[in-house]
Amino acid sequence: MELRATHKKQLKKLGHNLKPYITIGKFDLSHNVINSIERELKNHELIKIRILNNSSENPKNIANIIADKIGANIIRVIGNTILIYKQNPDENERKIHFS
Repeated sequence: MELRATHKKQLKKLGHNLKPYITIGKFDLSHNVINSIERELKNHELIKIRILNNSSENPKNIANIIADKIGANIIRVIGNTILIYKQNPDENERKIHFS
């Protein structure tokens, strides 16, 4: 899903007070981490991911890999924190509705 600038702005506001759901450390993006991210996105649609300092990858690279693997939208990467969004395919279970 291609997001408009107004949608990204709305998502940034919603994500401001979120706590990270996923933490990525020295083992980077294992299969289990990708599965956890997909599960959290299905449940919440908008999540924060924290990258620990012992990770061997750059946070922007990790964000791009995640987006490519699971079809999510990168909303923002600030420091070691990624804000990522993926719309729930089931319309009845969507938590975020755009105006």
